[in-house]
Amino acid sequence: DDAGRDLEPVIHKFAVGAPYFQAPGVAGRFTRGYIALPVNDKGKIDDEATFVFLKDAWRVDHPEIEQEGETLRFLNQRKVPFVPTLVCHGDLGQVTKSQEHWKELHPEVKKVPLKTHSLYRVVVKEVGLPLEAFVDSSFQLCQMLACCITAHAEAYKAGIIHRDISAGNILMYKGKKGQWLGLLNDWELSKKVDNESLEGRQPDRTGTWQYMSAHALNDPHRRIVIQDELESFFHVLLYYAIRFLPHNLQDECVGKFLTDYFDDYSIYDGYCICGRAKHDAMVNGFIDLRTYHGNQDDKTKNILKFLWPTPPAKPTPTAGSRGQSPCPSPRSSPSPAERPSASSNSNIPSGRSPSPQFSAIDGSDLTPLNSDDSAPEEEHPINEIISELLTWFRAYYALDTPAQSTKQKARKENISNQFDIEQYLKEFLSRANDNESGSGEDPPEPDLSTAQSEEHKYVKLRKNLDSHTAIIKLFLTTLGSRAWPLKDKGPDKKPEGGYVPPKSAVPSDSMRTSSKRRSMDDIPGGNSPRPTKRSRV
Repeated sequence: DDAGRDLEPVIHKFAVGAPYFQAPGVAGRFTRGYIALPVNDKGKIDDEATFVFLKDAWRVDHPEIEQEGETLRFLNQRKVPFVPTLVCHGDLGQVTKSQEHWKELHPEVKKVPLKTHSLYRVVVKEVGLPLEAFVDSSFQLCQMLACCITAHAEAYKAGIIHRDISAGNILMYKGKKGQWLGLLNDWELSKKVDNESLEGRQPDRTGTWQYMSAHALNDPHRRIVIQDELESFFHVLLYYAIRFLPHNLQDECVGKFLTDYFDDYSIYDGYCICGRAKHDAMVNGFIDLRTYHGNQDDKTKNILKFLWPTPPAKPTPTAGSRGQSPCPSPRSSPSPAERPSASSNSNIPSGRSPSPQFSAIDGSDLTPLNSDDSAPEEEHPINEIISELLTWFRAYYALDTPAQSTKQKARKENISNQFDIEQYLKEFLSRANDNESGSGEDPPEPDLSTAQSEEHKYVKLRKNLDSHTAIIKLFLTTLGSRAWPLKDKGPDKKPEGGYVPPKSAVPSDSMRTSSKRRSMDDIPGGNSPRPTKRSRV
């Protein structure tokens, strides 16, 4: 591997096994990831050798696109926290020839749609786990996301924007103190903030469809800005929360929701654009469940909410048993007939339990939340984060003006790489608050008309997305000052085989209900209606 573009090539050797990750299919960059061990000059593995992660991919070879390793080197030198630590990287000298063959076959076309790719490898120190492996609580999930938002903030201040925030690019790893931290990975598509070239480096969209902002999906030529990236972090949070946490969406609807919100699309002017569910959430400021549940009498059930896990039932002592071990009540443990089965939730594979709020947690290790084992009256704290972020996005989309470049100068001082997340985030907020102008008090509200007042409110809320300070403060405040469930991660509610839509969305004749008014297509026997018994003459 090449240790740097301006240095003599240095060969590094690693022992690897089967790929830990391999991109599916034949289209794409054929990315593979390996857990590796360095090999010394004698072809042996030293006793003190530690595992590293090796990424092998065909990167886009473009003069304005930095190698991922160079970006990591830049971030490491500026001590940006929660990003991979570069070991070595470089091109292997193999370059694709498909684009040359395409020119020969299509000499009349000036612009070649195929890109030149170079076989490339990068090795980093950290071996991370996917974020879905977060151990047992939403607190841990939000804490690791806060790490990655902080990494994004510090990289942005150093002059780099990531541009591909997705579930697969956020990992978890253990820091020096043994606690789980978030790691913002895969900087291959990153770009310098001060690159003001109006022409994109690549002709297609940049990012992962499922987690791109609604604005970015609706405009394939849009420049990715900080507001798009913060929205992508929100989509990652929602993706894992809806899969693993208890909520008021029925388990059998989760597969369809994931498809509607993350995978769906519309067609406009020959382009695929944002699906309706994601776009509506950003515009309305809430996630509507009426498509899945119908219109509920209790209006709170029409909006997605996350719930405290249901604690296990406690045995009830029988009369006269004082001083003895209490006997379990006949109702303390549901009978096999009462327990929900896999067949009662068609999209839940056998062996996978429904989420806690819809089932009796028989034998659960959930710790009682308080003295009477009941959930606290306040809402799940993750609702505070999600609701507040949706309010900001609603304001941002309500004004619906093209995002302006929010270029910032690189920080003059280096930031110490702390591994105590709470301490680090407090220091980050302290620095951010010191850099903000003003006394910190909001100016008095002007006397405006109703329409002007609404717009003024949106302008004020939208400012929360102009930098990372407000969102980090939201995470830190909610993590540090709210009661969180100790263990609210449940089984994965995402169908193992993916969501399979019904064979037909139109009910069969035997399932149709009659109505007083029927269309012409409902009447058998032709295009004209049949005469009634009492026809006019």
